[in-house]
Amino acid sequence: MKKNINNPEDLEKIKIILTNYTLVFDRHISIIPTYSKIKYIDKKTGEFSHGGQYMKITGDNLLLKIYTEFKSILWNLKYQDSAIYIEDLEQKKNKRKQKNNLYKLYDAGLLKLVD
Repeated sequence: MKKNINNPEDLEKIKIILTNYTLVFDRHISIIPTYSKIKYIDKKTGEFSHGGQYMKITGDNLLLKIYTEFKSILWNLKYQDSAIYIEDLEQKKNKRKQKNNLYKLYDAGLLKLVD
Protein backbone atom coordinates (compact mmCIF):
# COMPACT_ATOMS: atom_id res chain seq x y z
CA MET A 1 0.00 0.00 0.00
CA LYS A 2 1.38 3.41 -0.99
CA LYS A 3 1.98 6.12 1.55
CA ASN A 4 -0.31 9.14 1.33
CA ILE A 5 0.40 12.69 2.53
CA ASN A 6 -3.24 13.01 3.65
CA ASN A 7 -2.64 10.33 6.31
CA PRO A 8 -0.88 11.93 9.35
CA GLU A 9 1.11 8.75 10.12
CA ASP A 10 2.34 8.51 6.53
CA LEU A 11 3.10 12.23 6.37
CA GLU A 12 5.75 11.95 9.09
CA LYS A 13 7.37 8.97 7.31
CA ILE A 14 7.33 10.81 3.98
CA LYS A 15 8.99 13.87 5.55
CA ILE A 16 11.79 11.64 6.86
CA ILE A 17 12.23 9.95 3.46
CA LEU A 18 12.41 13.34 1.70
CA THR A 19 15.00 14.76 4.12
CA ASN A 20 17.78 14.57 1.51
CA TYR A 21 15.53 15.62 -1.39
CA THR A 22 14.63 19.03 -2.79
CA LEU A 23 11.33 20.09 -4.37
CA VAL A 24 11.69 20.95 -8.07
CA PHE A 25 9.47 23.75 -9.36
CA ASP A 26 7.82 23.24 -12.76
CA ARG A 27 9.97 25.95 -14.34
CA HIS A 28 13.12 24.01 -13.34
CA ILE A 29 12.04 20.58 -14.62
CA SER A 30 14.06 21.06 -17.82
CA ILE A 31 17.36 21.43 -15.91
CA ILE A 32 17.16 18.21 -13.87
CA PRO A 33 20.42 16.32 -14.47
CA THR A 34 20.05 13.00 -16.28
CA TYR A 35 20.20 9.92 -14.00
CA SER A 36 19.11 11.91 -10.91
CA LYS A 37 17.08 10.04 -8.32
CA ILE A 38 13.46 11.23 -8.31
CA LYS A 39 10.62 10.80 -5.83
CA TYR A 40 7.17 12.31 -6.35
CA ILE A 41 3.77 12.98 -4.81
CA ASP A 42 0.60 12.90 -6.92
CA LYS A 43 -1.03 16.34 -6.48
CA LYS A 44 -4.58 14.96 -6.86
CA THR A 45 -4.48 11.85 -4.68
CA GLY A 46 -1.57 12.67 -2.35
CA GLU A 47 0.06 9.28 -3.03
CA PHE A 48 3.83 9.18 -2.51
CA SER A 49 6.05 7.18 -4.84
CA HIS A 50 9.74 6.35 -4.68
CA GLY A 51 9.93 7.13 -8.39
CA GLY A 52 13.14 6.16 -10.10
CA GLN A 53 16.02 7.51 -12.09
CA TYR A 54 15.32 10.52 -14.34
CA MET A 55 16.12 9.84 -18.00
CA LYS A 56 14.63 12.70 -20.07
CA ILE A 57 11.57 14.85 -20.82
CA THR A 58 9.19 13.60 -23.49
CA GLY A 59 6.51 16.22 -24.13
CA ASP A 60 4.59 16.73 -20.87
CA ASN A 61 6.13 13.65 -19.26
CA LEU A 62 9.29 12.73 -17.42
CA LEU A 63 10.75 9.41 -18.50
CA LEU A 64 11.87 7.51 -15.40
CA LYS A 65 13.80 4.27 -15.19
CA ILE A 66 12.63 2.10 -12.31
CA TYR A 67 14.74 -0.83 -11.20
CA THR A 68 13.00 -3.95 -9.97
CA GLU A 69 14.46 -7.20 -8.73
CA PHE A 70 14.77 -8.79 -12.16
CA LYS A 71 14.50 -5.99 -14.73
CA SER A 72 14.25 -2.27 -15.25
CA ILE A 73 11.06 -0.53 -16.37
CA LEU A 74 10.65 2.76 -18.22
CA TRP A 75 7.85 4.86 -16.76
CA ASN A 76 6.22 8.07 -18.03
CA LEU A 77 5.24 10.55 -15.33
CA LYS A 78 3.09 13.60 -16.09
CA TYR A 79 5.08 16.19 -14.16
CA GLN A 80 2.32 18.83 -14.04
CA ASP A 81 0.25 16.42 -11.91
CA SER A 82 3.09 15.65 -9.49
CA ALA A 83 5.28 17.36 -6.92
CA ILE A 84 8.76 16.25 -8.03
CA TYR A 85 11.62 15.85 -5.54
CA ILE A 86 15.24 15.36 -6.60
CA GLU A 87 18.04 13.94 -4.48
CA ASP A 88 20.23 16.69 -3.01
CA LEU A 89 23.53 15.94 -4.76
CA GLU A 90 25.52 18.49 -2.75
CA GLN A 91 24.52 16.83 0.52
CA LYS A 92 25.36 13.41 -0.93
CA LYS A 93 28.77 14.69 -2.05
CA ASN A 94 29.50 16.11 1.42
CA LYS A 95 28.53 12.82 3.08
CA ARG A 96 30.83 10.88 0.72
CA LYS A 97 33.66 13.30 1.52
CA GLN A 98 33.14 12.79 5.27
CA LYS A 99 33.23 9.01 4.83
CA ASN A 100 36.45 9.24 2.80
CA ASN A 101 38.05 11.45 5.45
CA LEU A 102 37.06 9.02 8.22
CA TYR A 103 38.53 6.14 6.24
CA LYS A 104 41.80 8.05 5.75
CA LEU A 105 42.02 8.62 9.52
CA TYR A 106 41.31 4.93 10.14
CA ASP A 107 43.81 3.84 7.49
CA ALA A 108 46.50 6.08 9.03
CA GLY A 109 45.89 4.49 12.46
CA LEU A 110 44.51 7.71 13.96
CA LEU A 111 41.04 6.28 14.41
CA LYS A 112 40.12 2.94 15.98
CA LEU A 113 36.86 1.00 16.04
CA VAL A 114 35.52 0.22 19.50
CA ASP A 115 32.98 -2.55 20.20
